[in-house]
Amino acid sequence: MPGRVVRAYEEFFAGYDEDPVALLATTFLNHALFDQPQVLRWTTKFQDNLDPRRGQNILLDHILFTQALTRSGTSPLEARANAGWVEHLAFETAESSFGREMLSDHRPVSVKLTPRTN
Repeated sequence: MPGRVVRAYEEFFAGYDEDPVALLATTFLNHALFDQPQVLRWTTKFQDNLDPRRGQNILLDHILFTQALTRSGTSPLEARANAGWVEHLAFETAESSFGREMLSDHRPVSVKLTPRTN
């Protein structure tokens, strides 16, 4: 097969080796929880009966922000590293005070926006 055909196929299928979430996050949106440890990056527990090997901790509630809030953005505010987190302690405190039936099964998520210092 000619080299130009091989290169064309490599270029055509190049995206299959890329992480689409990471690509979209850095191109259009950023995810405030990406820099948190994996053990803290979940918002609900779900037992998947179709795939019992799947972990129960699932990230359903996301904090997405535009490129304007990144380090090189144009907004007067920015989301710095470790700015997003899941409110595990707040959820557990509320659950112990009000009971499980009074709360959603989703833990709240937060992001701290800081004034830009350019």
